[in-house]
Amino acid sequence: MARRGRAFTRHLVPIVLVLVIAADVAPRRRVALTVVTLNTKAGGERPWNVDDQVAAIAAERPDIVFLQEAAVQQFDRYRRGLNERLHTDAWHGALARHCRRGRAPACAEYTGEAVMVLTRLASDATEARLIWAPGDYWQARGIARLALRLDSGAVVQAFSCHLPAPQMAMDARAKWAEDFKAWARTYGEVRIVAGDMNDEPTSPPIASIATEYVDTWRALNAGDPGTLQEADGRFLKRVDYVFTAGASVRAARIPPVNISDHRPVVATLEVPWPRMERANP
Repeated sequence: MARRGRAFTRHLVPIVLVLVIAADVAPRRRVALTVVTLNTKAGGERPWNVDDQVAAIAAERPDIVFLQEAAVQQFDRYRRGLNERLHTDAWHGALARHCRRGRAPACAEYTGEAVMVLTRLASDATEARLIWAPGDYWQARGIARLALRLDSGAVVQAFSCHLPAPQMAMDARAKWAEDFKAWARTYGEVRIVAGDMNDEPTSPPIASIATEYVDTWRALNAGDPGTLQEADGRFLKRVDYVFTAGASVRAARIPPVNISDHRPVVATLEVPWPRMERANP
């Protein structure tokens, strides 16, 4: 009986090895996430309003929403609006204010304006961080980070940002890009960076970000439709982006909706399941 058992084991080991190898080389399963970013124009300043913005965002059935230029006190209004529209109570998130006055690393006076990231997914951690790159408006720009944990076990780091303005602040945006990349690089998981970046795709700051992140619109589409409304009502410049590192891009759209002086960017990403950990030999 012992001899027969040893023979069975000898036949079983190669089969197990084949199954392990096959599992390792098989296509990895992926989780689809839909994300939306929108500069709210001072939280739905007239002629726009928060309710119309929430309705348009909810119509995309998003998993993650990135907002810029909203007032701090509007956070709960956007969160509640998404919960009501999508018939859930799961939506939550984080915000980060900008710094009006101060010197790194201490802000003496924060603004009432914020960037926000909201999600229906489980979150592990939040962080509000300042990047000191003075422009015409603020001394430092806030970034809201939310660490999301998917049912697959994958961790996704979501960053909502609003780069320095105006056009003359290109040096500030370039500094922001370098400082942001150095900080965000410490998070090895899948990363999504979205917001109003106040610059066009060919500019040095955006080109710098694109050295480490995929521009979801450019990954699948030709041309650069505008996301920022000009004084004559036309949308000519693309300054709003969804970037990713570690996820693949399934779809990217710029819906022609009239809910702000910016148009939203909608992207569907595919996040790979984590690889199985191998035991040390």
